[in-house]
Amino acid sequence: MIQLRRIAVLGPAVAALLLAGCSPAPAATTPATAPAATSSATPTTPSATACPSGNYTVTSFSAVGKNGTVGEGKGGDVAVEFVNGRYEVVFDKNTPIALTLSGEAGELAVDGTIEGTYQGTGADMTFTIGSVKGSAEVRYEGMSHTLPFDQVASQLGMDGAGSATCEGDKLTLKVGKTTFEMVRAA
Repeated sequence: MIQLRRIAVLGPAVAALLLAGCSPAPAATTPATAPAATSSATPTTPSATACPSGNYTVTSFSAVGKNGTVGEGKGGDVAVEFVNGRYEVVFDKNTPIALTLSGEAGELAVDGTIEGTYQGTGADMTFTIGSVKGSAEVRYEGMSHTLPFDQVASQLGMDGAGSATCEGDKLTLKVGKTTFEMVRAA
């Protein structure tokens, strides 16, 4: 009976906390297409010194919520492309992201795309979400809960001031209160 009560109480709570509790900003709006880059954008061209540029796979991320709670994600099938001031994040739900929040573990299955723009390089970058489309489901102890994709995009989409550090084939990207670790795709 205690186990059933724990699932009934913790399942929805963890589902809500895994993303809503970590969301540093309100959900993004969903225009039909990504906005065009402005002429003030500094396009990123593929070169040995451009950071970020090219195709990456997200290996992990951590996000700090409004109340200071840290949520962490690892694995999953999350691809990111940075090209000429535009970025695209593509999620494949067939390989869920392993999530941990306050010692509780669960999975996030995401199927969708987040598109946006970015300006600058290195320590001085700005990211803007353009369009989001998809679905998401959090799983915890055999239970599942559907999440609005806008809620996922507000955390895993890149929006706001940020910085990028490239070292070899690794990229550390900090945007707002979220830090992404990525590796260049082969």
